[in-house]
Amino acid sequence: MGIQQMFLGVGGVDTYLVDNSLKFDPDNSSYLNKTPSGPGNRRTFTLSYWIKECGKGSSPYNNPHILWSGTGSDTRGGFVHRGTGTNAGKLYLFNQVSTSTNCQVWTSALTEDNTVWRHMVLSVDTTQATSTDRVKIYINGVQESLTFSTTPAQNLELQININQEHRIGRGTPDDYGNGYLADLHFVDGTALDASSFGETVGGSWVAKEYTHSTSDWHTVNDGTNWTSSAVSGVSGWTQALAQGFNGSLSNAAEGNTNGETATIALGQDITISAGGVGVYTWVTSGAPLVFELKLDGVVKETINQGASGGQWYYSSSYAGDIDSITVARTGRAPEWGAISINGVVLVDGAADNSFHLKFENTSNKGEDSAGSNDWTANNFDGTSIGAYSRSCW
Repeated sequence: MGIQQMFLGVGGVDTYLVDNSLKFDPDNSSYLNKTPSGPGNRRTFTLSYWIKECGKGSSPYNNPHILWSGTGSDTRGGFVHRGTGTNAGKLYLFNQVSTSTNCQVWTSALTEDNTVWRHMVLSVDTTQATSTDRVKIYINGVQESLTFSTTPAQNLELQININQEHRIGRGTPDDYGNGYLADLHFVDGTALDASSFGETVGGSWVAKEYTHSTSDWHTVNDGTNWTSSAVSGVSGWTQALAQGFNGSLSNAAEGNTNGETATIALGQDITISAGGVGVYTWVTSGAPLVFELKLDGVVKETINQGASGGQWYYSSSYAGDIDSITVARTGRAPEWGAISINGVVLVDGAADNSFHLKFENTSNKGEDSAGSNDWTANNFDGTSIGAYSRSCW
């Protein structure tokens, strides 16, 4: 079974089966590319993949770029296996706007190992108040110690997930990857840890199936402008409604009439897990937050929370479909800094750019197995898709 046995688990344990990998050959200049139809959540996302590197080789393919956005040198960014310079052999999240670097995060230890398959997870949430919680990197299920050469500011919007060309396996302009990728996930709008994609079986870290948290792959964010189309029931605002859907926790939407209730229509039936709806707001015990989960006008759960301070307040028991949420405050106007559904924060105009590349289709090597976010394959030969047991060429 070779490498495939590592994915299946020890002793034939029935775990998630990853069937294929895609070979990136720098001599052929092979890579995938895509320009999203619209910007997704540029503050919060997760990238997960399995990789077997086959040596860095010589210039111009010294720095395999796993996910990279931007074709010029002024404004660009992404996630790289660093191959040259002082930090050679480290994983690297980089972002630059108009030649100004605003994010440089490295794994502190060398991570290069060209002999085995390894699982990598990049988890980003720049809305976090604690600066060192904004970027997390996992290798084979273990959270790595990081060096923040340039710490991303709170609510920084990265070049990843913007509506410009993205590449897998190629940087700017001609850094090409050298090795194999498998089971590549991008989750738009949610920061996940490695346990969503892998588990320990018989002492080995193996892949497990990741299922998106809604009834289908795509999230409730799909280009909706929540500010203009989804909220009703409140006659006016002392703070702009858009502040409740800008992806930031530092400001809020707030009504100006006591006793009113805001209703947020989701536009579709969304399947939630228990505890799957959150409202971030600032409350006191004397003026608690009240929010309701509804389906077809029927209340499925009522939540009344009154702890002090700004924080997330979550539903608890109901699991099933909802199509709207109401928000109110006892004795005060409704208010929220953000609303989340199954961990995905509602953001005005955000597309859902999530995808899962399983590399199963030899005629469409960049096929999104979970939806319609396919990638274009460039310069791959007929042997580029295959099983894990292949050796480096």
